Amino acid sequence: MSADKEKTLISRARRIAKRHGFQMTKSREKMQHLNNRGQFQLVEIRTNTVAMGLDYDMTPQEVIEYCNDLDSAKET
Repeated sequence: MSADKEKTLISRARRIAKRHGFQMTKSREKMQHLNNRGQFQLVEIRTNTVAMGLDYDMTPQEVIEYCNDLDSAKET
């Protein structure tokens, strides 16, 4: 994936997460380890708790899918 496409996907995932009440945060550590996979996590803004990706292991596509699943669950 090109850098531009990746940045676009990350921006889209951040917007969708924000719309659902989450903040999408990226790991700031340079070295990956068991508790840090170097990707993203979703933090619920209202309670400041990690909703998904405790080990910073979510990709932007997984963030989008998780939020879409929340939409699907609300509709039923």
